[in-house]
Order: sequence, then C-alpha cells, then structure tokens
Amino acid sequence: FNPNDTEVELLRKLAHNTFVERLCEGFEYKQLVNRMNIDWSNNFDVFRKILNMFKTSRQFLDYIALKKPSFDDDRNIAICAFKYLMNDSTLRDIIFERDLLWEDDFDQVAQYVYMMMKELDEENTNEATPCPLVYDKRNEKDRNDYNFARELVATTYANIDNVEPMIRKHLQNWELERVAVMDILLINMAVAEFTSCPSIPERVTVDEYIELSKEFSTEKSKLFINGILDKLLIELRVAGKVVKNERGMYDPAVTRLRPNNNCDTLAIMRKLLLISFVALLTLAACKGNDKGADVDIIQNPNSAEGYDESQKMPKITFETDMHDFGQLMAGENISYSFKFTNTGNADLIISGCDASCGCTVADYPRERIAPGKTGYITVSFKSQGMSGHQMKEVIVASNTQPARTRLRISATVR
Repeated sequence: FNPNDTEVELLRKLAHNTFVERLCEGFEYKQLVNRMNIDWSNNFDVFRKILNMFKTSRQFLDYIALKKPSFDDDRNIAICAFKYLMNDSTLRDIIFERDLLWEDDFDQVAQYVYMMMKELDEENTNEATPCPLVYDKRNEKDRNDYNFARELVATTYANIDNVEPMIRKHLQNWELERVAVMDILLINMAVAEFTSCPSIPERVTVDEYIELSKEFSTEKSKLFINGILDKLLIELRVAGKVVKNERGMYDPAVTRLRPNNNCDTLAIMRKLLLISFVALLTLAACKGNDKGADVDIIQNPNSAEGYDESQKMPKITFETDMHDFGQLMAGENISYSFKFTNTGNADLIISGCDASCGCTVADYPRERIAPGKTGYITVSFKSQGMSGHQMKEVIVASNTQPARTRLRISATVR
C-alpha cells in the first residue's frame, strides 16, 4: 500500500481527528476494548474497500479541503464514515457470521450509536466523560419514548387474555394453536397500540406491525396479520375502545402517515419490545410453568430432554439439514427443498419457519403429516446486493421435542 499525496493527507487528518481521538482516549472505551478483545486483522481488505469508496464521497472531499477542521467538522466526518461502515454488506456479513443474533440487533445498535455520536460535543467529550445514555429522563423526547414503551408493555400484557378470544372469532377453518406465536404476539402489541396510544394513527400501527412480521415471522404472516387487524380494529371502534387525538386521526389520503418526528425511534422501540416479549416467553417455556405452556407455539408433552418413544409424539427427521448452493452470480434467485419424514408415532404439525434475514424465505406444509409420511420445506435465497460467502439459517417450529429444528444454506456470491 503506497499512498499518494492525497491519501497521506487523508490518513494524517483521520489519524488526528479530534473527535475520534477523544473517543479512543475515553476510559469506558478502553475498558470495553480490553474486555472484548475483538480482532479485525483478517479483515483489513474489507476496510480498505470501504475507505476507497468513502474517499469518493462529497462529504470526504469537502472535509479534506478544510485547512483547520473544527471539532464539529471532525465529528461530522466520523459520523459519515460510521454510516459507510454500517451500510457495507460485506462488513455486515462478517459481523453476522460471528454471531447470528446480530441479524436482529444490528440495525438497532447502529441507530443508537449514531444517535449517541450526534449528542457528543466538544465540551462533553473527554477521557472522563461516560458515553451518552440511550435514555435520559431529563430529555422530553426520551421521556415520551419511555412512556410509550411502558404503556405498550403494560397494556399488551394486561390484555392478552382478552385479545385471544377476539382473534379466535375471526379465524376461519384454522385453530389458534396452529398460528405462529410471533403472529399472535404482533397482533397483541398492535391491539395495545390501538387502544393506549391516542397520538399514533391506526394505519401507521397496522403498517408498522406488518413490517415487523416481514422481518420476524413467516412469508404469509403479513397477509394474515393485516386481515386480522382490520377486523379487530372495526370491532374495537364499535366498542369505543379506540380514541385518537388530533395527531392520531387517520388521513386516508396519506399512504404512510407518520405521527411525529419520533417515528423512527418508535419503530426501533417496537422491535426491541417484540424481542423482549419473545425472550420472556422463551424463558417461561423453558421453566416449564403453566403460563409458559399456554403461550408455546405447540403443546409439547415432554420436557426439553428430547424425544421419548414411550409417549405418542411426532419426530421430524431431515435427510440433510445443510445445503450449499455453491457459486452464484449476484442477483440470482435459487431454492432448495429439504425433505423430511415424520418418524414419530403421532401427527406432525409445523407451525412456522423463521429465516435469519429477509433474503431467505421458507415455505412449509400447512397440513398435518401422519407418522411415516414425508414432506418438504423449500428454502429460497435471493442474492441481490450480496457478495462473498453467505451462510443463512431457517428455524423450523413444530410440535416435536425439541420444538425447534435448524436448517442451513450457504453460497458464495460473485
């Protein structure tokens, strides 16, 4: 790497960026670096690619032309560089491969880091100053966000028993126990938002939970949730349980009405609350208490120890749980059908398939699978915008024990 004069100037300014220097000198930052011990030495080529892209941006060209950048100039270019890092698909894939949980957490964490970087100024950024809080009770906007989250959690939890019979009433030729637990949870949260958030328009609530279903539930969940919420909204209106103030009044002329400038924060809050609810339900189910069993996807007769041949229960056995697509051209769409057999002694019911990202979709049989019968779960992968090695995961939920089965696909996108 032989930098030219422009690159030398870039490296000099970046190396002496006041904002970055102060962050790196921070006591909390140094503690985290020492504790996490993250090694990026094998990924320098990725960062060099991002740097080369960043050098062509208008923000960088304006910054490099400055004779003496101010602290605000240094902070703004650091934030701009951070955006380039967070939006790079290759870097995302590297992070996701280190821990699959980053698939759900990445965007929220990036958003909060971005918000905190914007809050730092020359006066409050030094080695002794702790990082800004995600929630600061002295800030009116933060207080409103907190109140929104607290009200949504409390109302959702309090109304679960009341919402369940309402959902049952609108199901046609389908049992509530066969509906994915994620769909039930999303509907409960949306109903709570209808009734306890007067400033959020009804259509915004419906749209937001449909978006959440695309990310966290099955491919067909968006249609199911949209239909159920429309029916429940009519029922709640008739009962006088939906009261909206002026800001929350629905305007049919606006396709995607937003209640206020905090909409992005509220969207993140909904996602975090959904993940929290799922975590609580999982803990309840693991503890084996009665309340946890009621909210499990499918009633399972056994503990988490595994299949028990002495009891009547299904068992899902795949011919293979891993498929490699090999080399793909970017933009190519491809699918693979995982064949399985019910090797148990009771009917198998598959309640859902959750993919690790939106680029992967799984289709599964909705009918019961009798003992000895076979079926297929077809996993489709879209490589648009991808590059390099890709590893994706699909979680199959069923009435087996354990209730989750993992399928994996991989590909190298050129």
